Amino acid sequence: MTPDSVLPVPVLPVPGAPELLTFGESMVSLRSAGPLSAGGSLAMHVAGAESNVAVGVARLGHRVGWAGVVGADPHGEFILRQLRSEGIGVHHRADASRGTGVMFLEQRTADVTRAFYYRAGSAGSTLSRDDVDAAFRNGARVLHLTGITAALSQEARRAVEYAAARAAGEGLDVSLDVNYRSKLWSRDEARAVLSPLARHASILIASDDELGLVCAADAGNGTEPRAADDAETAMAAELLDRGVREVVVKRGPAGAGVHTAAGRWETPAVPVTSIDTVGAGDAFTAGYLSALLDGEDVPGRLQRGALAGHSPSAPPVTGKACPAGPSSRCSGPRPAEQPSARACPRPSTRHPPNFNRHRKPGPLVKIIAAEVFVTSPSRNFVTLRITTEDGVTGIGDATLNGRELAVAAYLKEHVAQLLIGKDPHRIEDTWQFLYRSSYWRRGPVTMAAIAAVDMALWDIKGKLAGMPVYQLLGGASRNGLRAYGHASGADLPSLFDSVREHLELGYKSIRIQTAVPGIKAVYGVAAQAQASGSGMTTSPPGAVRSRWRRTGTPGRTCGTCRPCSRRSGTSSARSCRCSMTGTTG
Repeated sequence: MTPDSVLPVPVLPVPGAPELLTFGESMVSLRSAGPLSAGGSLAMHVAGAESNVAVGVARLGHRVGWAGVVGADPHGEFILRQLRSEGIGVHHRADASRGTGVMFLEQRTADVTRAFYYRAGSAGSTLSRDDVDAAFRNGARVLHLTGITAALSQEARRAVEYAAARAAGEGLDVSLDVNYRSKLWSRDEARAVLSPLARHASILIASDDELGLVCAADAGNGTEPRAADDAETAMAAELLDRGVREVVVKRGPAGAGVHTAAGRWETPAVPVTSIDTVGAGDAFTAGYLSALLDGEDVPGRLQRGALAGHSPSAPPVTGKACPAGPSSRCSGPRPAEQPSARACPRPSTRHPPNFNRHRKPGPLVKIIAAEVFVTSPSRNFVTLRITTEDGVTGIGDATLNGRELAVAAYLKEHVAQLLIGKDPHRIEDTWQFLYRSSYWRRGPVTMAAIAAVDMALWDIKGKLAGMPVYQLLGGASRNGLRAYGHASGADLPSLFDSVREHLELGYKSIRIQTAVPGIKAVYGVAAQAQASGSGMTTSPPGAVRSRWRRTGTPGRTCGTCRPCSRRSGTSSARSCRCSMTGTTG
């Protein structure tokens, strides 16, 4: 069993309204494998409780939206790219006046990690109500919040309070994870904000030492197990009386529990060999919310949360890669009967037999149409348009000058029907299929057709990612390149006029072509005076450029305007539509 067979990893934002919406500050995490004071290399990741949960829920096959503010800097670009690559719809604002927050993580032991934050006054702390309103436009079923965002600034705190009240008023499930950070505020400050905020929550998630921060008073956990359990039960009852539907308590190695009006459920922790504990709580939350979205009952949610919290396919944002798969904090089990097992194995007994029924296969968007257009001038351009069932279209060019109808027929008769029903995200697979499955290979007609499909699918991917395709392929490779214009004319004087017009437009390179006496038409020449006196064009009708090209024949009239006079410099040729190309020069 491979990691991907259990937890699918979508690579594009799934079209449609998100099932879960979350927002908060995402930072760049620079992680050291040992003490920072000893130096050494640092690995770069994305950090943030909300983005961790977003990745986990997206990896379990759900549509997820994340909103936040990043700096207009490479760190912000990195965060956005990483989240989009996980299939998350990103609603962001870039603040050019502030930087993206940074944190350093120092791995002391497998169970001990120290964090050093450089986030004061960061772009993420400027999250506002306007940002929340923008994120809400697409709707959602569940809103997930954490106490971390409320601790960043007064403005961010007001945004969290507004979002919780608005979501509750609109009937959304509000999930609030306390996520107390002592480096951001004191327990008294946190209680003053989070306790009233909890009244909007339908699901409240806290570790056993955080539960008192959302109650009227911190009852403490006691020193004995029985006293601790009684304190937890009392605080959970208070929260249930205030309208919270589910109180979820995370206890680390002691497991987790859920208190509801209907009763209490418990689950033990999954026995593991710990490699990295960072993000384990966020992974638990992601599993719990994923099961909620799938309609599981409370025991089912609790079970999936426990499994996700110890899964090698937990959110990859904050931590190291797992040798068994794309994990951030893999801590797979090491059964006693397998003493030689590697650090994070994926044995078939890892999950209960019915675990796969929870999985969703990710974005199963299909291609529903592939249309071919042969367009102007005459039949020079061949364009393929691919449409998905969600209405997203991609355009690809299949032009093969002189053989354009052959490519059009190849696309219509042999390629289009093969695309219907395919997943537009599987670009490489589709390219290989078209290249290798056809009898005739590598010819210019076949390759022009395949190139159009490839281009159209990348166009769709870029639209769904909200990024230019060149950014998806690694970014721009140059800032610009020199372009040349086409100057042409019926004879040498008109050709020189056309050259001068291009020079006035700023062209530094000009391709020139002129008519040949006795030949009716020459490709690329704007007017063939010796043939008919009317112009020919190599541009689509209605194209708009900066100037009209004069192509009329001197002394000749169309019957609707006065004779044109190219040599005298009059402007009559510019108002004579019959003597022009129909486009501008």
